[in-house]
Amino acid sequence: MQRGYLPTEVLIKNNVYFENIWRKTGGEGIIADEFYDVILEIAAYAKKHLELSRELRDKLPKNSHRALILAIEAEEFLKDLEAANFDPFDDSLRKISYVQTPYKL
Repeated sequence: MQRGYLPTEVLIKNNVYFENIWRKTGGEGIIADEFYDVILEIAAYAKKHLELSRELRDKLPKNSHRALILAIEAEEFLKDLEAANFDPFDDSLRKISYVQTPYKL
């Protein structure tokens, strides 16, 4: 059994079903175009949440900003995902180590 970490309601809204994300043609997996719409929508939600967290950061208790350090990493990934035209399987996304981002601060 395969696991899916994409929101079901977003998949259904875009006519993508988890079982059919990978369509087999001639032995090669081909990703349906609607799948990229799902990734775009999820990335838009993520960006919206990051913007909201920036707006609320002044209201956080002292020293709680440390919990949001990984938001920098998420923002960098979203920028790179957009540059890759929302293709999560693009090779350029695999070459970058996002784990090092907090250490650069």
